[in-house]
Amino acid sequence: MKRLRTATIDAICDKLRTEFTYEDLINGKDVAAFMRVVMRNAKALDMSRHVQLVVAYKALDPRIRVYVEDPTETTGVDAFFRRVQDCASILLEIADEAYQQSRYRRPRGHGRRNTNRTSQAY
Repeated sequence: MKRLRTATIDAICDKLRTEFTYEDLINGKDVAAFMRVVMRNAKALDMSRHVQLVVAYKALDPRIRVYVEDPTETTGVDAFFRRVQDCASILLEIADEAYQQSRYRRPRGHGRRNTNRTSQAY
C-alpha cells in the first residue's frame, strides 16, 4: 500500500513539475489550458487557491514569467489568467516581429570587397 501511495505522489509531483515554455507559446499551445491543468493537479493535493496560482505561475517559462506579476493572496483566478494571456499575446507579437526582421536582414559578409591586399592573388 505504501508503494502505491508513493507512486501516486510521485506521479502527481511529475505533473506539477511540467513547464510551459516560450517555445510552446510560439508553437501555438494554449497557456490558459496548461494553467488550468496545473491548477487542477494542485487542487487535487488540497492546495489553497493562492498556492494553486503560485504553482501555475512557477510552471511558466522564466521568459514568460518575467512579464507577469507574482500572484498575491488577493489575486483572482480570472484576473491572473487574463494577465498571463495578455503577456502571452505581447510575447507572440515580439516573436513575430523578430522573425519578420530576421527574414529581411541581409546576411553579413556577403557583397563586401576584400581589401586585404596580402590575401589577394596577383
